[in-house]
Amino acid sequence: MNEKGDAMWPAIGIDLGTKYSRVAVWEHGRVQIILNKLGKPKTPSCVAFTRRELLVGEAAEGQAADNLANTIFEKGNKPVIAVNYFGDVKQSHVSAEEISSIVLMKMKEIAEDYLGTKVKGAVIMVPAY
Repeated sequence: MNEKGDAMWPAIGIDLGTKYSRVAVWEHGRVQIILNKLGKPKTPSCVAFTRRELLVGEAAEGQAADNLANTIFEKGNKPVIAVNYFGDVKQSHVSAEEISSIVLMKMKEIAEDYLGTKVKGAVIMVPAY
């Protein structure tokens, strides 16, 4: 820590939610919620696979009606995590851990864009179930 009590490198906090996720940083002696590219403090914990790309957050949520079979999101207070991804070669199953890691990478990206530097540490809060 420096004289102001700030860390020498940024460490972030991520609230990994089943419906929305948030990211914050300790900055200038207080917690600062980081806004995503759309200026929102929370990002949908939604992941979608298309034939061409992987979508996360609002982009994934926005195309869900047209690609429901390959979109993962919360439904009825429980996360829907089973998905079959149709890639160029074969159909494959995506695990809950892989989906969570994709959302976490997105939250890290949001933080790095805000901070203008690489994030080297994080505290992650997860759902109770």
